[in-house]
Amino acid sequence: MSDFISDFMTAAGHCYQKLNFNFLFSALLWCMLWSSWFGVSEVYAQSAGDDDSIEYKLKAGFIYNFAKFTEWMPETFKDSSLMNLCVSADKIAAETPDPVFSNISSVLNEKSVGDKKIVVKKCENKDEIKSCHILFIVSEHTEFIQEKLDNTKGLSILTVGEAENFSRMGGMINFFKENKGINILNPKALLRFEVNVNAAERAKLKFRSSLLMSAKIFREEVK
Repeated sequence: MSDFISDFMTAAGHCYQKLNFNFLFSALLWCMLWSSWFGVSEVYAQSAGDDDSIEYKLKAGFIYNFAKFTEWMPETFKDSSLMNLCVSADKIAAETPDPVFSNISSVLNEKSVGDKKIVVKKCENKDEIKSCHILFIVSEHTEFIQEKLDNTKGLSILTVGEAENFSRMGGMINFFKENKGINILNPKALLRFEVNVNAAERAKLKFRSSLLMSAKIFREEVK
């Protein structure tokens, strides 16, 4: 099945210049969701150039599945029918609207996970973080990341990042890219993710096996 998905994504990359963007993205997202359901983690992040819009929409699809395959304590949502997905970014220029937020929001806002409707929100301070169920930290700066992670301590918040040492810093799920061969005509950068199970357990979150089978597992050192 992984070979089928790889072939499909490669073909999509070749057709990138010719296909309508909405069709291509639908194909990429469909294939990515299928790969998550069946325990296949390799998804082509960028088959034809660096396009942040496509990358963050793909990441939004991953985050949707992270939410589906994560279990929160029942009291986390209390009587709320909403699942708050917060986006905290420090590397975005003064643009309106924020491009990362708008791409995540366009894919996930008002989508549902079970009986919970996703609401995508910007998050800039500690008080706003308290209302989050998922926190996506868009930064490579250690101080910024650590501050946001420290703000989630003692709370059942699923933390997602994209920095090299995110898992080592105590983040729960971290995106990373893995090159698969060098081919000028068809560069293959795989979008994958690693999971820090220890950090999730401290927040009283549980990952289902479907998610763990697709992930690279990060294990904290025993002190």
